[in-house]
This record gives sequence, structure tokens and C-alpha cells, in this order.
Amino acid sequence: MNTLQRAVELVRAWYGTLSARDQRIAYIGAIVLGVTLLLGVVLRLNTAHAHLQAHVAQTRADIAYIEANLVELRSAPQPQASGTALVTIIDRSTRDGGIAGNLRGTEPAGAGGTRVRIEDATYELVITWILKLEREYGLRIQSATLEKTEVPGHINASVTLVGG
Repeated sequence: MNTLQRAVELVRAWYGTLSARDQRIAYIGAIVLGVTLLLGVVLRLNTAHAHLQAHVAQTRADIAYIEANLVELRSAPQPQASGTALVTIIDRSTRDGGIAGNLRGTEPAGAGGTRVRIEDATYELVITWILKLEREYGLRIQSATLEKTEVPGHINASVTLVGG
């Protein structure tokens, strides 16, 4: 006899020792407990389903946004290779973008890549700078790490750039 069968027999034996009134109370209590557990499971599943629906809706909105902007990016003129060194482009673009004072260093990163470290710059200026590098100079972002700082709206960024 397995453990489950043994447990069922023990509950039946215990139930048989109860008076008729106590048996009714135990029976009603078991029904209430079962309904409560069932409702708990159903409500949890309903909540999970609602969260998934919201996630799917947000993902669809993100895809629509990307597709709408992809057309704009494809229609933009392609940058021409300038032959300018990557470090020179980074130096010039950070000055033009207003984040030269936040530039904390550049270092080689792999074949033809450069890692740039920017500290305590506004999020908007860093993102605008990155977009300008892609659009005007044809550089690609190989990796990027953005960390918020204690100052609201400011970030630290480590960006690895490679030629287009």
C-alpha cells in the first residue's frame, strides 16, 4: 500500500469517528477549502494571462514603432567612408555633441573597434551622440552599457564602436 492510499484510509477512519453533526461540518469545510483553492488558482491564472496580454500588446507596439522608423532610416542617405581615424571621429563628435567634458577615455577593442567611456552625461545627449555616429559616420555599436547615476537623467556609458 502506498503512502497516498494510507493517508486516505487514515482520513476515512478519522471521519468515521465523528458525530453526524461534525461530519457535516467537516464535509462543508472540505467543500469551502476546495472552492477557495480552485478560485485561487483561477485568479492567479487570470492575472498571469492579463500580464501576458499586456506584454504581447507592448511587444506589438514596439515592433510597429521599429518598422515605422526603419523606413525612415533606410531612406536616409548612407554615410560615406571618410578615411578618418575612429578616435578622431569620437573626439570631434563628443565635442559637437556637448559631451566632450564627460569623455573619460577611449581604448582599442578588438579588430578595428574602440571602447568609449562616458561618465555623468545626460541620457539625451549620449543617445543623440550615438545616433549621430551611426547616421553621419556609419559606425556600428558592437556593445553598449548604460548605467544610471545618482543625478536624475544622467548616465554613465561604455560603448564599443566599430567602423561600418
